[in-house]
Amino acid sequence: MNYGTCPDRIGKANSKKIIAIDKCGNTIEFSSSMEAHRKMGISSGNIYDCLYHKRNRKTAGGYKWEFVK
Repeated sequence: MNYGTCPDRIGKANSKKIIAIDKCGNTIEFSSSMEAHRKMGISSGNIYDCLYHKRNRKTAGGYKWEFVK
């Protein structure tokens, strides 16, 4: 049985679901910030800054980012 590489397993264990909220209030759910980065082409670092309120960043790629509650 193959459970993936060590970085893959760690990434899945540590990932948290997030949502992107546009200006109209529509939401898109992602399983992690890296998935959002891959699908939307937005810097994962900028998404991280929004999620953790770093560097006064409120949006990334025109979306607000929050963890799924």
